[in-house]
Amino acid sequence: KLLSQLSDEGMPRAQVMLARYKEGLNTEEGRQDAFTLIKKAASAHYAPAQYRYGIYLSEGELITPNLFEGIDAIHHAALQGFPEAQCWIGKALLKGDGVAQNMASGSEWIYKAAKAGYAPAATLLGHLIEDGSFTVKGEETGAVAAIHWYEKAMTSDSDALISLGLMFKEGKKIPMDRDRATLLFKRALEEGNPEGAYYLALMSAESNPEASIAMMKTAAEKGC
Repeated sequence: KLLSQLSDEGMPRAQVMLARYKEGLNTEEGRQDAFTLIKKAASAHYAPAQYRYGIYLSEGELITPNLFEGIDAIHHAALQGFPEAQCWIGKALLKGDGVAQNMASGSEWIYKAAKAGYAPAATLLGHLIEDGSFTVKGEETGAVAAIHWYEKAMTSDSDALISLGLMFKEGKKIPMDRDRATLLFKRALEEGNPEGAYYLALMSAESNPEASIAMMKTAAEKGC
């Protein structure tokens, strides 16, 4: 009731919180109400709402798709320092998805989001540094820097566990450590990432074929 009251009074944060509740109802009416609330909050230049509204527009969710306006809304959220928006813009620039491809600018946006503590951005930054696409002036480069970002991300992004595990499994620019790789893949699997099962299966294929087959089945069942 209080949330609804604050939302009616025009408080953007309350509108976004109420929108999340409405979306959670998983009904058509709830989704429509959520969209209306997000649009109101976005019009007040509230970054989390601008980002969500931009996603609605770019994906054509509950509204006629408008990629240009969607990207513009997300960009405004990114300029305000909202990490999810920064990461979204960064990935769009890296891929040339809806915008002119610009690897340098895309990487900078990813770096900003990673520095702000957004785990998926930190994982992606690790990839960019690992393959030599991006370096940060005055900071560590190469494998040491990639490991740093993967370790920052892996507390809340299991993809970072997989990426770090692969570095140790393959000895990519660092000494090979299959035991550590196994632990990382196991942790990823425990966190629900099916790639953990896939790579565990690959690692046990020679020494334990039966266990490898079982892991492959687990990966397939989880959609890997």
